Amino acid sequence: TFYAKNDRRHNFSVVSIFKINKKWNFSASWVYMSGNRFTPIIGQYLMPNATNTSIEVIPIFAEKNTVVMSPVHRLDVSFNYKPYVGKKKKLKSEWQIGFYNLYNRAAPYIMQIVYDERGFYQYTQPGLFGRIFSLAYNLKF
Repeated sequence: TFYAKNDRRHNFSVVSIFKINKKWNFSASWVYMSGNRFTPIIGQYLMPNATNTSIEVIPIFAEKNTVVMSPVHRLDVSFNYKPYVGKKKKLKSEWQIGFYNLYNRAAPYIMQIVYDERGFYQYTQPGLFGRIFSLAYNLKF
């Protein structure tokens, strides 16, 4: 038996919406998730290939999905503006301005294995999706 790759034990969100006045509101959400799992390389051995012309490096892996990547957290914010507030209007519109991942902490999505100059393994966690600006116009009829 082993843990699934996407076995995230912790997933926590806090969402809040503040009504500033009749036309404006502000929303924010903070999300925290524990990291994905992966299987690390714990060693290696050398073996001649089938034709005995070269030597192949064979990795030795630990037990499947025993190590957890870094956790992920982000803050999303948005301002919403409703220019016309009233029940008589048949068309209702709304502007939204916001940021996904406001403090620009990129979420690690994969574990990369890199050899250093001494021949040892180094693990890096490249990030995905830093700060993203959004602008939207919604029209309801």
